Amino acid sequence: MRLEVINGKVPSKSNSYGVANRGGITMFYAKPPLKEYQKNFALECKLYRNANIDGLFYFYCKVYYPANRADLDNATKVILDCLQDVKAIKNDNNCIGILMNKYKDTENPRIEFLLKSFSDSYDAEEIEFIKSIIPIRL
Repeated sequence: MRLEVINGKVPSKSNSYGVANRGGITMFYAKPPLKEYQKNFALECKLYRNANIDGLFYFYCKVYYPANRADLDNATKVILDCLQDVKAIKNDNNCIGILMNKYKDTENPRIEFLLKSFSDSYDAEEIEFIKSIIPIRL
């Protein structure tokens, strides 16, 4: 199984950018929490670095926040952007399915995720990880 763990709290995409005006040109810039998370992600992502998944893929993820106030949909874009930055995926628009849940862990905020190409088969451990995300037991 290729389960990757990245430590740290995922910042919200909507709160991670500022606007600056330089010489009459308006620009967006990444605020320090986002830059720090991107740097940490790049350092910790080992299994999927340079995987260059260029076809259709599924993204399975557990997001552990230090509190329940965090917004899960904003984390999705940050994580997919980080995956593109480390060349795990070629383009996040090739993602055809996302299964994510959020959990509370005040001591160890992190993400645990699995990427699967559309044509890949699943091993037993991967199936168990995916089943653990689904809140309803079938």
